Amino acid sequence: MHEQMATNAAAAGCESNAICAIRLLNELVGFGGRTEVRITLMNRSQALRYIEQLSEKGELEEATYRYSLIVIDLISDAENAELSRCHTSEELSAWIRRDALTWQAKLSEEAFAEQFEVGHGNAYGCIEQMLSCVDYEFLRDLLVSMLQSD
Repeated sequence: MHEQMATNAAAAGCESNAICAIRLLNELVGFGGRTEVRITLMNRSQALRYIEQLSEKGELEEATYRYSLIVIDLISDAENAELSRCHTSEELSAWIRRDALTWQAKLSEEAFAEQFEVGHGNAYGCIEQMLSCVDYEFLRDLLVSMLQSD
């Protein structure tokens, strides 16, 4: 029943209903011997619309919003294999930390500060502060919803 609710909500473009159903299903994983839940979830445009809505309402931390965009782009466009293998919020946190450090090594200090809004006068004092503000559970749910919609 809940799986059908998530499927119907996602198909109708009701992202908030789909995410609520997804979270409920995630809590039920393992209940009654079930170890896996298959759900048709959000495609790229639905995911972008959903995070934009949350951001506009002030319900999504800026750091989470920024990495939501990165996750959506990588899953939609590049089929990032390493990102696709993140099944827990801890694995996703480690991937995000590696990604941020990779960008930090590639960019000049000024370009990195501008791209991630870190440093004096920006939203975050340093990259560690930004990473501590990311809602990894939310991003994991978003990642799972997009991977399972393919």
